[in-house]
Amino acid sequence: MHLLQHTKWRKRLEYSFIYFIALQPFLDIAAFIHLPISEIARIGIMVAGFWYILLLPPGKWKKIFISYFLLVISFMVVHLIVTLGWKHPFSVGEEVIHIVKSMFFVELLVVFILVFNKWHVQLKKNRTIERLVFFNMATIGGIMLVATITGTGKKTYDALAKAGHSGWFFSGNELSTIVAMGFSMMLLYFWTEQSFNNKIYQLPFIVLVIASMLEIGTKVSFGAVVVILGIALLLAIIGYPKHRERWKHAAILATLFMMTIIAVPYAAIGNNLNFFFGETNSQQEEQKDTPEDEPEQVPELLSGRSEFLDELQMQFSEAPLLQKLFGMGYGGNYEQEPKLAEMDMLDWFFGFGIVGSLLLFLPLLSIGILLLRHLLLCKWNLPIIFAALATCLGLGSSFVAGHVLSSPAASIYLIVVISFLWMHVNPPTLNR
Repeated sequence: MHLLQHTKWRKRLEYSFIYFIALQPFLDIAAFIHLPISEIARIGIMVAGFWYILLLPPGKWKKIFISYFLLVISFMVVHLIVTLGWKHPFSVGEEVIHIVKSMFFVELLVVFILVFNKWHVQLKKNRTIERLVFFNMATIGGIMLVATITGTGKKTYDALAKAGHSGWFFSGNELSTIVAMGFSMMLLYFWTEQSFNNKIYQLPFIVLVIASMLEIGTKVSFGAVVVILGIALLLAIIGYPKHRERWKHAAILATLFMMTIIAVPYAAIGNNLNFFFGETNSQQEEQKDTPEDEPEQVPELLSGRSEFLDELQMQFSEAPLLQKLFGMGYGGNYEQEPKLAEMDMLDWFFGFGIVGSLLLFLPLLSIGILLLRHLLLCKWNLPIIFAALATCLGLGSSFVAGHVLSSPAASIYLIVVISFLWMHVNPPTLNR
């Protein structure tokens, strides 16, 4: 009876993890309008995740997972004590929030891989994950459209010279990474759809998401749409994989690609990449000729990120040994306000120290090594190609632009695409 109850609760939790994916756009909107729903939901799913691990059948992996998470929790306690002792000013709220957000990715990556691994037959057959991500991207595209029409979107950049908005979502950087990963899965759902009529119905939503990616105005979202469409078009042209509607796919993708390139000068990204050559260029020439405008050109040429990185490196070099090992906390040993390098790998290193960053990256590194090993041996198909592409875009954005591993709104999508890739590569390690 006890075993049956555990099985029943595990099944309920597994369903809740899968359909938690569909809540993401609504949780993000709730965060934007300052409703505490998103925080409650994400903390709740973390609690459910740890409970799920405790309910796993006895075995080697259960012991490993529980031991690892207890070790991470113990580290975080020591980290807080060290930070409290050496960091001035010290904000308990900011430090705890940063810890919880970082642990969100680490914990749920393990949980979602376990869940996807268990339900891989049903998830593959019903294309459940692709369907849920398609729904999310269509929802985001619709919200971006309404925000554009009504002029109620949050500006992506504070600089007046840069255009773009993130709709009713809190951060342009996070949204860029979300749509970068989501668009790859969206295109996979479109490609693997058997009914051509259904493909036609899906096309307006794909166009809407492309327009949203251009309207956000960041290089990440623009680069992602060009790379994804470019690779998909190349696959369709060379006929990989073999498909009876190969040339229809190629024609549709070529049209989408050309429409995207043509639309760039008229979108926010066009302004930000200086695609306009008329009045904008003449204004820039006037600014170059005006001595007092010279200081305003510096932020365009030198990113403040490098200055923050230099400052964090200096703080780390001057920090005591305990802080080098256990971290300087959120934003480093700042005097007035926290400064981030906006590169997740470095932010984790400076924030959690040598020991903490190794602990936090351990699941990602272990899973990455296993995935790479099996990717070299397995036969590649469309789900593997598009999931690998989404994973590369998510990790690349994390290491270059930040706001992924310590942002639950974005990290949940990275968790989903890595788990989806694992499910299709299907390493036998967790099946034993």
